[in-house]
Amino acid sequence: MAESTFIGGLSFPQRSDDSLLLLQDARQDSFDFITTNLPHSSSLNRQDVTLIESKWWSTSIVGMVSSPPVYSNNEMETETETESTTSTSKWNFGQDLVTALSSKDRSTNAMAENHFTYMLDWAAHMNIPACILPPIPEKNYVAYGRYLATHALKSSANNVQLWVRVAFNQESLERFNFVHKLCDGAMNLGCIIMFDSNALSFIQKTQVQTSTLTSTSTSSS
Repeated sequence: MAESTFIGGLSFPQRSDDSLLLLQDARQDSFDFITTNLPHSSSLNRQDVTLIESKWWSTSIVGMVSSPPVYSNNEMETETETESTTSTSKWNFGQDLVTALSSKDRSTNAMAENHFTYMLDWAAHMNIPACILPPIPEKNYVAYGRYLATHALKSSANNVQLWVRVAFNQESLERFNFVHKLCDGAMNLGCIIMFDSNALSFIQKTQVQTSTLTSTSTSSS
């Protein structure tokens, strides 16, 4: 039986395009890798590209797909930029980008796909080993699944792992399972479980169900 591996981490609402600074802070706190927002167009120049050795990009940095500022017009997502730092609200997990992928408007759909693809291509160019992708929406997620089916194969050829954000509840896990099947069980398509405030109730519910099944089994025997 293959040995199982569990990788845990902490998510902070602060974002920075200075991966060198993040790496230094991570090393001091004994973390193995850091995450950074992937650029969504060639107009965004990152100084850290030339400041960090290539080996660190391929071993210690994970890319994150987030919604570009053009999608951040609602109250829950705000983004302010300075010369070296971008502060994005903790809600920017790329949900609006995925919504645009499912749009019936072809121009909106095409623009979202171009942004998404640019980020994944940039990650492959920098030899980033993995990318964290937006969560699967509750509705209209077939278009997202088809997009992943196409790019999981492409990313596999570039040795890039794709990790979809999945909330720790039954509905989200089932949606990921459906999308994974839609992608023919791509080996490089996995999930990153998000333990939020709702996760505890799901754990408690699961424990109660397990306890009931155990009691029933014991009574039957």
